[in-house]
Amino acid sequence: MDFEKLKEEVAKKMNAPGHDFLHVVRVYNLAKKIGRNENCDMDILLAASLLHDIGRGEGVEHSKKSVEIAGEILRKIDFPEEKIRDVLYAISLHRYRDGITPHTLEGKILQDADRLDAIGAIGIIRCFTYGGAHGRMDYHPEDPFFETPRRLEGDRYSLDHFYDKLFKLKNTLHTEMARKIAEGRYEFMREFLRRLKDEIDSQS
Repeated sequence: MDFEKLKEEVAKKMNAPGHDFLHVVRVYNLAKKIGRNENCDMDILLAASLLHDIGRGEGVEHSKKSVEIAGEILRKIDFPEEKIRDVLYAISLHRYRDGITPHTLEGKILQDADRLDAIGAIGIIRCFTYGGAHGRMDYHPEDPFFETPRRLEGDRYSLDHFYDKLFKLKNTLHTEMARKIAEGRYEFMREFLRRLKDEIDSQS
């Protein structure tokens, strides 16, 4: 199937900080790379990857809104009706916060691709872009690197988000390829924190 028409539809709607069309394209490319290694339905996987965040910015839980909008778009472009249910299922369970493992391979790969885009160099960019757009400080002023007993506050400090979510994502990945990709991205984040700590400490 030609996904260019679907990309055009998505590009019109995606502009949320940290969850823009560039994020969608990266997830799409990661899903394609992983999916080629697995025995999955690429039409279902790629459609779900393009539409997984389409409901962002609608003021409601975005996965539910994404399912609603995705169904409308897929029927508008004459996507095979027999595959729409599986596309919507994968979208409905892609969020880390829900803590649910999909029973379909396409759903698992979508989770992997979406979570890989939250780590590494691009994950760092997204974390601070999202934090800045939502009025968060970059890090806790007294304990930037979570070295003392305290409650993590990812909703107040962007760096806390590394510890309350990003460093936990690797253990939720389903496919071998995703886990391999994650290793390099995790090492980059660890090096980033080492460099950041050196720079912060040198000014104290």
